[in-house]
Amino acid sequence: MVSWSEDSSSDNSLPRDYSDVCPDWLYDSDFPGEEEEIRCHHGLRGSRRVARGGEHTGRRYIGCSNIIQDCGFVHWVDPEWPNPMKKRLLHLWSNHEMGQNCQREIEKAGMMDAERRKAMEEKMKAEQLFFKAVEDKNIAEFALRKAEEERKKAEEMKMQLELQLADIETESKLKVKWLRQLVLQKERCLMYVGGVVLLLLGFVLAVVVEKNYV
Repeated sequence: MVSWSEDSSSDNSLPRDYSDVCPDWLYDSDFPGEEEEIRCHHGLRGSRRVARGGEHTGRRYIGCSNIIQDCGFVHWVDPEWPNPMKKRLLHLWSNHEMGQNCQREIEKAGMMDAERRKAMEEKMKAEQLFFKAVEDKNIAEFALRKAEEERKKAEEMKMQLELQLADIETESKLKVKWLRQLVLQKERCLMYVGGVVLLLLGFVLAVVVEKNYV
């Protein structure tokens, strides 16, 4: 950048170039401070600045010193650049803006890719939860079927036991009846044998008595 001195910014050397189009700017240590004799629309002392951006890049100017409410006052210190330089500056800034746009697109694409990856991760998590839920459902259904089978088996065993108990009860009743009949038959047999024995004893006794009388 061209070296500037305090003398070059005196009132005698300042071109009378005013404008209400306030360019982007930056502070430059070679062109610091404020102008005493040049006032902005607010009536404040003008602030020394260097234009940044477009065909005015590098040109010194005096602007409004109220940064919060800039009145848009512009007083150019340096003359306009030659047209070839303007074109080159415009071309450079165009490339710069294209680069910034590309960077923004890259960042945007990166953000979209990050969001896509996040969405894919969320989708994978949702699918995993869904598959786990399906697996849990299948396990629960299998356990339910198993429990139902066990219940049916238990009912079948209960029915079989009830039938077996009924058979045993019937058989026990038959055995008791048979034993009672057998006991009754034995009692009758004993009574018959007892009667026969008594008859024989009577007969023997009669024979003995008869022999004694003879």
